[in-house]
Amino acid sequence: MTDLHRLGVDELATDVEHIQWTGEQLTALVDAILDYAKVEAGAMDVCLQDFDINRLLTEARERSMPAADLYGNALDLAAPAGLGQMHSDFTKVRQTLLNLLDNACKFTQDGTVTLSAEKLERDGARWYRFTVTDTGRGFPTAHTGRLFQPFVQGAGNGTVATRGQGKPRGAGLGLTLVGHYTAMLGGDIEVASEPGQGTRITIALPAVYEPPAEERPLQVEAAGSAKPLLRVAALKPAGHLAGSTSMTQIGP
Repeated sequence: MTDLHRLGVDELATDVEHIQWTGEQLTALVDAILDYAKVEAGAMDVCLQDFDINRLLTEARERSMPAADLYGNALDLAAPAGLGQMHSDFTKVRQTLLNLLDNACKFTQDGTVTLSAEKLERDGARWYRFTVTDTGRGFPTAHTGRLFQPFVQGAGNGTVATRGQGKPRGAGLGLTLVGHYTAMLGGDIEVASEPGQGTRITIALPAVYEPPAEERPLQVEAAGSAKPLLRVAALKPAGHLAGSTSMTQIGP
């Protein structure tokens, strides 16, 4: 691609870029299926390391730009500088953001997808809240629980569909893995959406990983769970994981 651009053959360079991106999408699809198989088998490990939040956000945006371009979307990044570091599973946090961005781009046409992040204090500990907002099709929040189940995707008309019903590309595992990764890292998910008004999904994660004290199923307001994994909020104004433990925004 570099040589083609240097030679001024931009049309061929664009074709090669599309081939590369399609190959990356196929690899991502296979990886998603393998990761889900590991989750189902109880063989998914947590690999901890320190990583910079702002670099993570920049990388996630850059890697999601082809998907945004494919659907004619603007992809914005809204985060203050100097957010600091997390000590967690970098691969799972990054893949969570990539899955959310890919999902937002697929269901938004000629609109805007925004990735934002902020630092918070929760029960005296440092947390981060990552939010992906889009101006796309949206869906009834009553379907939230189903959309986090495996092999289910939005049908593009405010409903949900299973494989083979004309859905956008993908295996229907993106949000499922987002849920599993968030649960493994001790976080929470908040979903807000309205048909025709867009969607906002917020992931709150502790800055320093600690093994979760309990297993939380991929259900909205799970019965008998003191800390349900999934919550539903109104699309406007932005929710703050209401009903969970107290969170206070702190400066960068």
